[in-house]
Amino acid sequence: MSNLSIGIWIIFFFLILVMIAIVSKDVVVWLINLVCSKFYEYRYKTKGIDFSLDISTKYDFNLPPYIRSPYSHVFQVLNRLKLQPGLRFVDCGSGKGNILYDVRTFGFELLGGIEINRSLHDIAKKNMSKLLHDIPYILINKPVLDCDKEFDQFDVFYCYGLFKECSLNDFLMKLVDSQKRNHRTIWIIYTNLVSKTPFEKYHFKEIYFFSRSSICDFQTSVFQR
Repeated sequence: MSNLSIGIWIIFFFLILVMIAIVSKDVVVWLINLVCSKFYEYRYKTKGIDFSLDISTKYDFNLPPYIRSPYSHVFQVLNRLKLQPGLRFVDCGSGKGNILYDVRTFGFELLGGIEINRSLHDIAKKNMSKLLHDIPYILINKPVLDCDKEFDQFDVFYCYGLFKECSLNDFLMKLVDSQKRNHRTIWIIYTNLVSKTPFEKYHFKEIYFFSRSSICDFQTSVFQR
């Protein structure tokens, strides 16, 4: 066998090993998230808190399916960002409110959740009434893109795979309008982002990128304007 052939085989096996390593990491991250999420659900269920995944919306084509952000992911992002205390945080697509509870220790002055699904909104109200005793919070039951002045009371916006690119354009335009009404710095923490182009269009600067895996559900960009 020639030296060239040996070199090609070495490169081939090296690439195979790299692919296995990448896939293995993704599988490990996904499995750890699955186990931790189940433990998270069980731990709060014993306290009368419902953070379980609800698939009842899966077959309702008028509503998006209920999915939950990866376990501890938002906490890890905020822990690295070190935002100043006194800001106001809103989860766009807040489901049962688990993100609001997860971020309670970061010194936010106000917590908010916007949720289109009435059933999930009602569960979040029950959950937060038991969990958030010392922090003001607001829960809004309407589509995110139907909000306008509701955005004016928040500085930090969290989204998880919420928008296609056209809808993302509309969302960012509303935030720019909100910034004109209420002058302040706006941060957007976005997990599982479909495109960064709309952020460039509206002059949002990416200030941080956090990735635990090549799976989009574990990749988060932070934008500021």
